[in-house]
Amino acid sequence: MDKNVEMEYKFAADGIDLAKFDDALQLLLPDEVVSPKVRDVYFQAVDGVSVRHRIVDGKYQELTTKKRRNSYSLQCRTEINVKLDLGTDPADMIRLMGMMGYEHQLTLDKPTCAVYTFMNDLGEVEVALYTVSMVGDSNKPFRTFVEVEVKGEMSENDAADVLNEWKAFLQEAFKLGEPMNTSLYEMYAP
Repeated sequence: MDKNVEMEYKFAADGIDLAKFDDALQLLLPDEVVSPKVRDVYFQAVDGVSVRHRIVDGKYQELTTKKRRNSYSLQCRTEINVKLDLGTDPADMIRLMGMMGYEHQLTLDKPTCAVYTFMNDLGEVEVALYTVSMVGDSNKPFRTFVEVEVKGEMSENDAADVLNEWKAFLQEAFKLGEPMNTSLYEMYAP
C-alpha cells in the first residue's frame, strides 16, 4: 500500500459501553494501547481536499490533507501527513492556512480516546474508540465512534480483507451498523 493511502472504516458507536469495549479488545492482546487527548483543527475543503491540524496531548502535532478517491466510500482515501514542531502555535497555523486560502472551519476535541494497535505479518491495525465534541458549539452533542485503520506494506486487496475481518468482528461484538460514508469534517462543517 502506498504510504499516502489511508484505508479505514469508521462506525457510529453512540451508546457503546466503553468498559466492555476495552475488555473485549484487551482479550485480543494488543501490542500497544494508548489513550491520548486529541484536538483537530479543520480548514475549509478546497477541491475536495480537507486539511487538518492535529495536536496530540503535548506529544506531537501534524498537518494532514485528505481526499476521497470516490464519493461512495470513505474506505480508501489519499492522505498526506506532515509532522510539525511540537511547539507550533495553533494560532499561527490558523493564520498560515488562512493566507494560503484555507479558512478555519471548526475545531473538534476527542476527550476520550483509546487506540489499540495490533501487529501481524501483513502490517499494523489500529482500532480506536473516541468521543467527539465540537469546540464552541454546545448544540452539537458528544458523539462516539469506532474506527479501524490498516497500515503497512500490504497490498490494498490484503488491507481490504483485513478491514473486512475487523468489520465483521466489531459489528458482531458491539452491534455496530455499516461503516459511515461521512468524515468527521463533513459531519461537523457548517
